[in-house]
Amino acid sequence: MLTRDDLTTLLADTTTPAVSAFLPTHVAGREIAQDSTRLRNLLNEARGQLEQKGMRSTDAMNMLKPGYDLVDDGAYWRHQSHGLAVFLNPRRSIVHKVPIEVPEALFVDDRFHVRPLLPVLAADGHFVLLAVTMKQARLYEGSRFGMTEVPIERLPRGTENLFTVLDRMGESGTRPDDGTTQKPTTANASDTVAYAQSGSQQQVSNDELGQYTTQLAHAMDQWLGGSGTPLVVAADERVAGRYKMANRYPNLVQPVIQTHPDSMSEEELHKVAYECVRPMFEQGRSDSLDRYRMLAGDGSGRGIAEPAQIIEAAFSGRVDRLFLRQGAECWGRWLEDSNRAVIHHGRQDGDREMMEFAAGRVFTTDGRVYELPAEQMPADSPMAATLRY
Repeated sequence: MLTRDDLTTLLADTTTPAVSAFLPTHVAGREIAQDSTRLRNLLNEARGQLEQKGMRSTDAMNMLKPGYDLVDDGAYWRHQSHGLAVFLNPRRSIVHKVPIEVPEALFVDDRFHVRPLLPVLAADGHFVLLAVTMKQARLYEGSRFGMTEVPIERLPRGTENLFTVLDRMGESGTRPDDGTTQKPTTANASDTVAYAQSGSQQQVSNDELGQYTTQLAHAMDQWLGGSGTPLVVAADERVAGRYKMANRYPNLVQPVIQTHPDSMSEEELHKVAYECVRPMFEQGRSDSLDRYRMLAGDGSGRGIAEPAQIIEAAFSGRVDRLFLRQGAECWGRWLEDSNRAVIHHGRQDGDREMMEFAAGRVFTTDGRVYELPAEQMPADSPMAATLRY
C-alpha cells in the first residue's frame, strides 16, 4: 500500500526527465480491458513529449518500457483497485494501486508529481480492513467510496491444521478416528474448531490459534509500517480477542467488529467498517480546524495561511496540521541556499507544485494533512497550517 515513505521517496527523486501518469481503474467488468488501453495512450503521449524535449526515441522507449510491459500484462489488470499511479524516469519505475479514483492525468517534467495521491494519505483519506476467520484472512483497502481486496503474499490464509479433526468427523460432531470426543465450539459450522473435553487437544488448538493471530498481526505491522492508516478488524469474538492480544500496530480501531465476516457481502463489510472510522475521521478533522481557528486568533503566530510562510515552516518540521484546498495549485521554487520559498502567481519554468512539496515535508515529520473543499477551508487561502512552535 502507498505510505508516507513512498511519497517522500518520489518527492526526493530529482532524476530527469520524469513521467507521472494517473488513471482511474476498474475492479471488475468489461471496463477492465479499457484501463490498459488508456495507460497505453498516456505512455504514447509521454513518449511524444519526451521526444519533443530532445530525448532520443530509443531512450524514451527504454525509459517507458516498464509501463508498456504493464499494458501487456493481462493478469495484472484483473487485480486492480480504484486508481493507478505510474512513475517512470531513467533510473526507476514505481507503480502504485490506490483505493480512490484519481483523475486521468499525465505530467512530463523534471520531477515526479504526486498531488493526485495526497487524498490517499490525508488524515481522513482511507483505512484498511482485515477480515479474519479460522479458514482465511482477507485484506482490503478502503475509503468512503468503497474498498478493494489486496493480495498480500505473506498474509497467513488460515489455520488448515485446525480442521484436520473436523474433516475426519464431518459435520456431525461425532467421534474421530483416534477415539477422542470432540465438540464444535463456535456458532458458525463453517468456522468451527474442535476441542477435546480432556487431554492436550484443547491446548494445542489454543496454541495454533495464537500462532495464527500472531502471524497475522506481524504481517499487518510490517505491511502498514509507519503509515498511520487506521486498521479495522472483523472477526468472531474468539479470533478477535486473540488478535487484539497479538496486535502491536498502534492504529488498530477499537472496538473490533465482532462478526463472522464470511457471512457478509463486501458491500456490507465496507459499510460496517467505514462506520467504525467515520466518527474518528470527522472528529479529528473538526478538532484540527477548531485548533487552527483558536491559534489564528490568539496572537501566537501558530495559525498561519500565507503559503511561503507555511512551506518554510513545513521544511523546518514546525507544521503540525496542514490544510490544502481541493483543486488549488501553488507554483514556485524552494531556494536551498537560504531555506526560503518563492511563490509565483502562475507557473514559470523551473517551478514545482509547492502544495505537494509542503505536504511531503509534513508527512516526514509526522504531521497530518487534510485536503478540503473551499467552503471548509479555515482561511481564504490555498493553504493553512497550525504550527508546533
